[in-house]
Amino acid sequence: MDTFESIYPREQRELHEGQLADKYTKIFADWLGQQYADLFRILVKDLIYKATAPLLEAIQETSRQNMKLHDEIRQQAITEFTAQAGALKTLPVECCDLPVQSRIMMPSDAASGVCHDSLTRAKAFAQIMRKSTTMLDVPLPKPARIAVNLNGHDQFATELRGLAKGDKADIDYGAVARCIATFLTDKSVAALSSHVIDTHSESFLNGLAPDISIQRYTSTADKFNVAAIIELKGLDQQLGSLDNCGQILNYLMALATYQPGRREFIGILTNLQDAYVFQYIQGTPEEEQYPTTNTGGLTFLTRFRMACILDTLAYLAMALQWQSANPPRQPFTPAVGKLVRIVHSNPESHSVVGEFTYRGISAIGKTVANMRMKRILLQEIETIRKLQGDARPISIPELLYPNSETLILPAPEMVTSPVGRPLQLDIFKNASDFRACLEDILLAIAWVHSHGLAHRDVRTDNVLVYAANPTTLEKSDSKSLREPLWRGLLIDFDHAAVLEEECDYEGGFICCPLELIQACGANPTTTVLGNEFWLEPDTPRYKPRRSHDYLAFVLLVNTLIFPLPLQKFNCSLVLEHSSERGRLLRLLESLRGSPGWRDMVALADKAMDDVATWRQSLAMIDWL
Repeated sequence: MDTFESIYPREQRELHEGQLADKYTKIFADWLGQQYADLFRILVKDLIYKATAPLLEAIQETSRQNMKLHDEIRQQAITEFTAQAGALKTLPVECCDLPVQSRIMMPSDAASGVCHDSLTRAKAFAQIMRKSTTMLDVPLPKPARIAVNLNGHDQFATELRGLAKGDKADIDYGAVARCIATFLTDKSVAALSSHVIDTHSESFLNGLAPDISIQRYTSTADKFNVAAIIELKGLDQQLGSLDNCGQILNYLMALATYQPGRREFIGILTNLQDAYVFQYIQGTPEEEQYPTTNTGGLTFLTRFRMACILDTLAYLAMALQWQSANPPRQPFTPAVGKLVRIVHSNPESHSVVGEFTYRGISAIGKTVANMRMKRILLQEIETIRKLQGDARPISIPELLYPNSETLILPAPEMVTSPVGRPLQLDIFKNASDFRACLEDILLAIAWVHSHGLAHRDVRTDNVLVYAANPTTLEKSDSKSLREPLWRGLLIDFDHAAVLEEECDYEGGFICCPLELIQACGANPTTTVLGNEFWLEPDTPRYKPRRSHDYLAFVLLVNTLIFPLPLQKFNCSLVLEHSSERGRLLRLLESLRGSPGWRDMVALADKAMDDVATWRQSLAMIDWL
């Protein structure tokens, strides 16, 4: 099959893109002058790239799909499935304990190999069935053996079966969730406190949307707190098909990526009359004594034999009482408030960020469970405490609950407000709203500097946006209310340091001062954690300056508008003799010579703290 490269070679494509960009750049220069020509040419090439990239991806995807649809592969999967199903008929029908042989050994990187399309799910499950150690449809233990009393639940089973439909689209998901919740909260079942939620229209699990999610500690869909998932199918569908089984497997492996340290994951596939239970296991029982994020590459899957819906839910009620089959308990204390959802959980730094309802206010709680990170969080709490005050700009978080005074708690924690969302260009209705958000960040930087501190980590990950208070809405000429403005919020003060005081650098790679990148490039020695790093004692120390934060701000604005220069940027190589280091240095050099951007870089070098002066340079956003 012809590829995009063979049809349209890269050299020819780049030549045509350059010719087209030069053509429109000349027209633009004749119209508004040569000073903006270089900037406009970059914009045109960016637009051309965005127009041609989807075509390349579409052709490549078509080639991949054709390979997946090959008749021989499909026939092989069907044949093996039929052979396995015939072998299962010889199994005993009475209930028995779960044998070790019933687990399916899977590759450690299976989660990255399962895609969302149905054929890929079917093929993935068919490949697992080829394993010589595979043994599916293990008899489900009887309810009496799992200490769950099912007496008096016949009416519940009748009600649940009454919700079954021939077509999946006709199922009332909300009614099913309420019915299952009634069963799990019954005292005779004795399941732990949980929330059963209809999530069939919420793609909260890495783009996936399980029909029913059972949340352990939160009442909203939260991938960090899912205890089990239930997928519903119509009576007219083949319940145990490869596609359906692969779908459950996809859900469970996605959960495993967001809940490191948890061993067992439970999924149910049902048409509300019969059901399959899937048990996905990471590691071995011995590893539970020494929990790590790496289970040694051992993963197992059990698919129990199809059983009635009541017995299946009884097994689920039992599984919800296992510590190993529940999401890791979050390390927050009740003083933080009622948990709404987990926003971020970092297994490397052992830090957890969640959204809470604190005294009736929607707020963000943060804590850590690592001794080194404990020191950093205490430092951040103290920094934010210093930044409070009546004149505090709205782009600095309000500290609602610090808990750094007592040492008897396992870890410090804090609560701040408001709750924001990631900074993205597409949420702004116009350029003026975007400029207002950027001006908020400039005010926050100036406020930090006025307290003798440098933020040292000004980048897109540490800037959020939130809707302005409705009382700040302006009325237009037609007397209709304008939509809320998105205001900027500067967060993550864990790397803040005293201005002009010599120290080691801590913070994001892209925020590293230019002189430090040049000094460390020859022989870097770093400790890496995610997208941040700490320079070891034998590397050059430096003194944080105001200009460092402002230059990071210029890079933030540039990468938001023109993300391509740092696309697929490997931050861990920025201090080495690598293409990443060269790309960052070239970007900084080009900004100093580009019309529009060089004015902003000049303001950064001067550490200009007057927002009105910055506003003149930010005016170029109007035509960008």
